Amino acid sequence: MEVPEDQLTHWHPRFNVDEVPDMEPAKLPQLPTVEKLATAQEVLAGARSLMSPRMEKTLSDLAQLTTEPSSPRSPSPTLPATPPATPPAALKGVSQALLERIRPRRRRSSWCR
Repeated sequence: MEVPEDQLTHWHPRFNVDEVPDMEPAKLPQLPTVEKLATAQEVLAGARSLMSPRMEKTLSDLAQLTTEPSSPRSPSPTLPATPPATPPAALKGVSQALLERIRPRRRRSSWCR
């Protein structure tokens, strides 16, 4: 294939096109064989072969925990949400809605300590 040099417009000015060796033709690589999975069982079997035994055990334990009915828990004690009758002087001017949002957080943080 021959192209006149005046029609070549996109190359580096110091790149010598004449020194580039010709490409050798080669065969294209074969397409990879792709295993087509038809059922969910085949997909799960393939996924199991990729997991370590430790991971399989962890997942099976987790599956058993999620299928078992949860044990009846005792209801957590709820504290009354009544604000104090007279707010301290430091809280004067702070909106009541903001105080109601902060109080449960303070209770939770004091329970954790």
